[in-house]
Amino acid sequence: MSTYIRTALILAVCLGLLVLASVSFTVRSDAKHAPTQQVTPSQKKQRLPSYVPGEVLVRYRSEPIAHSKSTSMRIAALDGTLLSLSVERPRAADLLPGLRLARVAPEDTLKTIAALRQNPEVLSAEPNYILRADINPNDPRFVSNEQYALPLMGAPQAWDTRTGSTGAGRVVIGVIDQGIDFNHQDLAANIWINPGEIAGNGIDDDGNGFTDDVRGFNFVNNNGTTFSGSATEDHATHVSGIAGAVGNNGVGVVGVNWSVGLMSLKFLDQDGFGDTLDAIDAIHYATMMRNLWESTGHTKGANIRVLNASFGGGSLRRSNRYDWPAS
Repeated sequence: MSTYIRTALILAVCLGLLVLASVSFTVRSDAKHAPTQQVTPSQKKQRLPSYVPGEVLVRYRSEPIAHSKSTSMRIAALDGTLLSLSVERPRAADLLPGLRLARVAPEDTLKTIAALRQNPEVLSAEPNYILRADINPNDPRFVSNEQYALPLMGAPQAWDTRTGSTGAGRVVIGVIDQGIDFNHQDLAANIWINPGEIAGNGIDDDGNGFTDDVRGFNFVNNNGTTFSGSATEDHATHVSGIAGAVGNNGVGVVGVNWSVGLMSLKFLDQDGFGDTLDAIDAIHYATMMRNLWESTGHTKGANIRVLNASFGGGSLRRSNRYDWPAS
């Protein structure tokens, strides 16, 4: 690949990402348009308080300062009201000199913290946070540590907060690559389906200029058939599994997102070859579908937020699609 073509490709991808990122993300109060978060046992736990109400961990600058404080005291809140505290020395003060547990009325927890932080004798003041074990999915290749990179990147901690989104407004990832195997047992539930298109009727139902683009579009053959079924067409399926394999289903691998929409933007053929113009067309399609999502009030298009582009250039080789000279 020449320097010119390589540069053009990089610029095209960057431009597409910038255009996509520049689309305004309107926050709507209408509940029917809001994506529904996938609920996990860990997320049910998170509906409980994130800290123990009525308990404040305060650390004075030294143990003698802490020792001088009364076990029962009153301090002024920032709004001028008086707060009553009952102060105890926990065993942990042997490790952290100056540490004390202050008990207050549950509704005064945060007010007490704010007031204590204004005291120059106080090193720190914070809630007595509730800690939980990280959520770990049962997908066998994660359990066997084959997916060792996920813990390294902190994925289990992120899953404690969110594992994905569901419903009509779920986040969509555009995979600019080969076609995704939409029947794959770890991906089928997360394949994006165009809400404005009817499969196989030969009509551009949503009026976006593309016919039968039910799961995305094939820019190699200019049709809606995004996956050939060939054993060599596996790269997009592989990267889609990293991004969005269904999690905690006891099958295969787990994705960074357990529930997400995967849009197939095929510009590489089954041999793994594609050209710059088709890559740009794929980016354009993704941007157009995001704009359509916003302009139609979320009835057409896709809530696409991310593009995955795992491809690059290299030396010329022969393929069935391009009559390139042997190197």
